[in-house]
Amino acid sequence: MKEKKEASFEELLSKVKAEQAELFLQVHKDILLHGDIRDFKTFMKEYFDFHKVNRSLIFSKCGLSDKYGYSIIYGDKHTSKRDYIISICFLAGMRKEECNIALELYGMNRLMPRVKRDALIIVAFHDCDRRDLSEINDLLTASGENSLEQSNNL
Repeated sequence: MKEKKEASFEELLSKVKAEQAELFLQVHKDILLHGDIRDFKTFMKEYFDFHKVNRSLIFSKCGLSDKYGYSIIYGDKHTSKRDYIISICFLAGMRKEECNIALELYGMNRLMPRVKRDALIIVAFHDCDRRDLSEINDLLTASGENSLEQSNNL
């Protein structure tokens, strides 16, 4: 349903004339991300709030304690584990493009379609069940790639 919401908003945008853009965006300001898009914390908070994402459930499915998950999202701690950010984005229902924004804002490489493991992850963003990481991990391991790393930090 979220993808339909995003697609229909993008479809609406495609019909807006340049001289009407500011008025259109003013009318639909509740849909736009607010704050500084260059800030990971703000981007994630606004995404979670807008989509009513249960953060604790996502952290649990990633093997992260609430404390550690929140500290990653809100900047108290920094992880070098790209898989944690990908897993959080995947389970939150983000599109691949939104995950790439999150990765960049966090200072990590985007998902790159020419890298086999990343290509498989991109496929999963389009085609796998988002309730847990089992389907994406099955896809990765069936292709000889490492599954998404999960923390034991519960």
